[in-house]
Amino acid sequence: MTIIIPHYNEPDLLLDALESVSSQKYENIECIVVDDCSEQPPEFVLDKFTEVTLVQHQANRGAAAARNTGLTHAQGNYIAFLDVDDVWDNEKIERQVEKFLSADQDVGLVYTGFKQILTDGSRINHAPKYRGEIYQKELEKDRIHPTSTVMVRAKVLNNVGGFDEDLPARQDYELWIRITEKYSVDYVDEILVTKKEHEQNISSNFESRITGDKRVFNLVKQHVAKHKFGALSRIRIYSYHYYLIGRDYDQFGRRHQALRYLLKSLLVYPFRLEPWLFFIVALTGIDRESRVFRYLKQVFHS
Repeated sequence: MTIIIPHYNEPDLLLDALESVSSQKYENIECIVVDDCSEQPPEFVLDKFTEVTLVQHQANRGAAAARNTGLTHAQGNYIAFLDVDDVWDNEKIERQVEKFLSADQDVGLVYTGFKQILTDGSRINHAPKYRGEIYQKELEKDRIHPTSTVMVRAKVLNNVGGFDEDLPARQDYELWIRITEKYSVDYVDEILVTKKEHEQNISSNFESRITGDKRVFNLVKQHVAKHKFGALSRIRIYSYHYYLIGRDYDQFGRRHQALRYLLKSLLVYPFRLEPWLFFIVALTGIDRESRVFRYLKQVFHS
């Protein structure tokens, strides 16, 4: 199996990620680091991790392109992706390969649970919940966990294609949609990935996030039109994507635009709790780092 790690200017985080790869109990591993034209290429990885293949971009092209470059070099039957700010439990790869070996051939993707460490040090466990044919559910809400939790059959990626490099954000979600359209998914019911939030991955480029949200929504609309889903499913799908756009506008302090999209979400489908939470936050200006926000989040998710 092959592990692909995109890297750009974060050598310390890359070391932590590679340590978690080296600690894996599963032994038949190919690890490819794709450096996306860092200011100082991490050639040191070849000194400390002799089993790692380092591929270097000559221009900065983004994480999606780096992952796709890794795919062109990959030799494994299974592909796993690891972001540099995440780390794995030492049984992560072993447990996913075991799941694939015991699964039907129509299972194209296996994901795991993950632990999220917030900037204030608090921790949230995210357990996997959805398996089987979840295409319609995936359009209604991203059910599959972040990229570092996922393992995919190589032949599946050969069939559906890799990450969409034209999208400025949310390339992983768009790929999961294409995979679930044609394949079933399964999960390992364990927390096997740790994902740390830090200021850089929270305050990512505003225009990229919003543009990515809107372009993915347009792609989702094409899926809805193609498959002629029922009215209830359509409104749930549209409500979710209006909510995502509104939530991201609010995160970047654009309250007017946030309220507009969150209100659209609620008018289309008023029974989803998250839009109500962020509508209240955008309307009142509650600080997301405040105790009040954390309390409201607990109430709405209880």
